[in-house]
Amino acid sequence: MVFRKHIFLIFSLFLLNSVDLYPGRQFQFSVLTASLVALSAYTIRARRQRQPTIEELHGADISYDELVNRLQEFLRISQQSMQNVSRWCGAREIGPDVFDLDKTQERFYPFASRFVLSAQEARDAKFNFWGDIHGNRETLLASFQHLVNENILDPRSLKIKDRNVRCIFLGDYVDRGDNGVEVLVLLMKLKCVNPESVILLRGNHEDPVMNASYMFHRELERRFPETMQIARKKLINFFSLLPVVCYIQYPGYFIQCSHTGLEVGYDPQPFLSLERQVIYDRIDHLQRAEMVARIPELESAVLHIGDLSDRIATSYDPTMIAQEAKLFGFLWGDFAQSEKTSTILQRIKFKNGATAERGVLWSADTTRTFLNIISSDELRAARIIRGHQHDLALASRGMHLSWERDRPEVITLLANPPERHESNGDAGPADDGSQFHSYARLTDLAAEQQKLTHFVLDADGSLRQEDTRYLHARGFDFAHL
Repeated sequence: MVFRKHIFLIFSLFLLNSVDLYPGRQFQFSVLTASLVALSAYTIRARRQRQPTIEELHGADISYDELVNRLQEFLRISQQSMQNVSRWCGAREIGPDVFDLDKTQERFYPFASRFVLSAQEARDAKFNFWGDIHGNRETLLASFQHLVNENILDPRSLKIKDRNVRCIFLGDYVDRGDNGVEVLVLLMKLKCVNPESVILLRGNHEDPVMNASYMFHRELERRFPETMQIARKKLINFFSLLPVVCYIQYPGYFIQCSHTGLEVGYDPQPFLSLERQVIYDRIDHLQRAEMVARIPELESAVLHIGDLSDRIATSYDPTMIAQEAKLFGFLWGDFAQSEKTSTILQRIKFKNGATAERGVLWSADTTRTFLNIISSDELRAARIIRGHQHDLALASRGMHLSWERDRPEVITLLANPPERHESNGDAGPADDGSQFHSYARLTDLAAEQQKLTHFVLDADGSLRQEDTRYLHARGFDFAHL
């Protein structure tokens, strides 16, 4: 735009100089010269004042040393919060070996986190959510640029300017795409600068076995051939520092944020009923049998895979997390598209004919019943915000509401179309205009109608589409039960 204005001014001055308005042309020449000097000064000042873009500041490829330095910084920030025993439910913090990036993890440490908001904080809060990113650096750059354009994020430091803004990333940061390293480093930067305002959740692809099947290990081998195994070990430990679920708690209600869905054996009420400063809960015991007794529909889908408490509470090889995690509801599981679908245990069939369990497919009725059970008179479950299920979110460019439009029990988000749909990585991104970058924002939590805005962006962060919905603040209709 500025360039076009410059061309117009120069052309106008040229015409002015070509017309003999005065007996001598000396005055006209002086006008032209002075105007060009002023125009040049304006151009230089405009260039100096132009803010560099997020891509210019943070879009470069990351070296191995940069990755390690950022991991160390993330570890330091995490220790400051997570090694404070008073912040843990029952003072049961996770083991100290989690904070040693050079030690191979031998335990799986799932834990929950939460934001606790007063009535005033709930009125002012702005929660931003990202679904699966899967190694797509452009998605983060585009959404961060959009936050910069809204004067929410400082482009250089990545400091969130508005204290009411929180950011929750719903897992699956690597695999499928080519820039998992850059995605992780950019997220770690954001978290380290805003430790109390940013949550990075663990998804089913924050797992070494999944990484071996879905490209991230090959990315590490290609980028860091001599130090790949060291990088892999440090990243396994990094994954252990990510909570598997985060609850947004405000007067009378809570929203569950996780990568997939519900863990049958975990009731968050004891955790959510504690004082405000307790923000972590170690999930080391699952009470699945008790829940199945209350929801018989879950028996065929859940009970036969047993209680994982013995496996979570004892050591096991982290390379087995992929097998164990498929039995862990916060990392694996889906929701039925139709309200008429029954709750089942999903199985996936591979090209070689082998099959594997893929978690529970939750029906509408079973989901409502479960949310009712983990609610209390003082604190009711409003809804679930999650990622993972690409097929639901792809059709609407990144956001799907299940099942009621104004009182959805589940909101499924996807930050971009996955670039690789096959585990062998042969499929590339479509070049048919179907590419997008998206995130969602929830505001007015304490109002009767919460405002949910879905932003669909172009690669430069400009807004392509904005979809606003108003959701009933009390969540789904318990009259269904």
